[in-house]
Amino acid sequence: MSGNPWGGMGDLELLRLWQDRGDEGAFEEAYARRKSLLSGVLMRFLKNEARVEDALQEVWLRIVKTDLRVFTNDQHVRNTLILAARQVAIDLIRRELRIQPMEFSSGQDGALPDREANEPDPGPSPEERFLAWESAREVRECVQRLDEVSRYAVILFYWYDLGYQEIAEVLGTPYGWTRRRIIRGLEQIAACLEEKRAWK
Repeated sequence: MSGNPWGGMGDLELLRLWQDRGDEGAFEEAYARRKSLLSGVLMRFLKNEARVEDALQEVWLRIVKTDLRVFTNDQHVRNTLILAARQVAIDLIRRELRIQPMEFSSGQDGALPDREANEPDPGPSPEERFLAWESAREVRECVQRLDEVSRYAVILFYWYDLGYQEIAEVLGTPYGWTRRRIIRGLEQIAACLEEKRAWK
């Protein structure tokens, strides 16, 4: 006989056993099974193991407050856990930066008003020019000149090391619109830094 009494149980059965009978071992088994998966989701946003551990507690807290009758099978539980992890990470970042997610209508493509929708995105030169500057103080000063959304986008891109998709989720903006904001923000920062250099 296996030494693990929960080895043949699925996630939903384990959670029901914990909720109905208070079986802490069943809950610990469910937690351990999904820790690696959920940590990976959280790490994409948080980039720090200590923060991920704290966020994991919040993910499971949200799950245990859920009426388990809403779940139809183990895959449903797994998908809900993944969505909860993403939302916990996004909520943490929003709280840190005091970001209010933007709202877009379903038919809005988010194109910026002063750039044609079919105009190709700029090349990597703004990023290269941005990274060439090593003065953190000057960079911060130039970042502060950006409009609020562009400033948040650039901060999330470089200081939080998030990808375009993750930034779009944090800001509540479309992917393409978010990418444009980041690129244009880098262009503006590069121009600002070059202006500072010219005055030296």
